[in-house]
Amino acid sequence: MTQAMLVTTSAYMAFGTLACSATGHLRKHHEFVGSLRSQRIWPPGTERMVAASVLVAEATIALIGIVAAVAVDAELLLSAAGTAAALYLLFTGYTAFLVGRRPGVPCGCGTQQEEVNVWTVVRTAGLALCSLLAAAGAGRLIGLDSPIEEVAVTVLAAVGLGGALWWLPATLALSKAPTRAATERGAR
Repeated sequence: MTQAMLVTTSAYMAFGTLACSATGHLRKHHEFVGSLRSQRIWPPGTERMVAASVLVAEATIALIGIVAAVAVDAELLLSAAGTAAALYLLFTGYTAFLVGRRPGVPCGCGTQQEEVNVWTVVRTAGLALCSLLAAAGAGRLIGLDSPIEEVAVTVLAAVGLGGALWWLPATLALSKAPTRAATERGAR
């Protein structure tokens, strides 16, 4: 994978995840507000405003970032990727706080309703890293006018790696759930 492919894959992962999260928050807005309420961080009655602010931030950064990446606009990508990195770092700190102080509360990430766990923190930190890679290499993007093989590999890598990173917390949390056999042994 070339440096340009890595930068472009990172950009698509960062902005694509924000777009998916914003879409999930829009589709299941009441569940997102409920997640924020159950986290008990925000003053009562402010959860709707916080949810709306997160949704607008995610959608705006995703839209600008995707447009910048597709248009191969290095200056706009640098701004969008830097802003995405800041948002993901904020999410990383927030989820780390929840893991330490409010274990067992719902994550509120996109449409997922898993409990916040250390892998949620790893996911947001990974997406912050993707955003920083995109910002650092903003002048080295693969455009749609590049060879089809490069474009295809880059898009497939972004979708595959982004999807794996998205489902990481839920998958690894399930792997720690007690098995049926272990539960039955404990009951004896």
